[in-house]
Amino acid sequence: AKYCTALPTLILTRCTQLTDVSISDVAKYCPALTSLYLTHCSKLTDVSISDVAKYCTALTYLNLGYCPKLTDVSISDVAKYCTALTTLYLG
Repeated sequence: AKYCTALPTLILTRCTQLTDVSISDVAKYCPALTSLYLTHCSKLTDVSISDVAKYCTALTYLNLGYCPKLTDVSISDVAKYCTALTTLYLG
């Protein structure tokens, strides 16, 4: 993630072994992300999604469908920090 600072889109759909540590690193080192797909990433929690919200403020599309461990805590952070967001999928 450290070398992808200008990456605009990242698709990690169905990466069921993906952890909060990985996504937190992506968030910190990829601030230019505008689209992030994390559908069916069942191990992710509010910790990493809150980091995504705080560091990836340019996001316009965020797909968090079927991420069962997420709560209102991280979704509130997304609403607070991702002011450019036009699409949020929670399916």
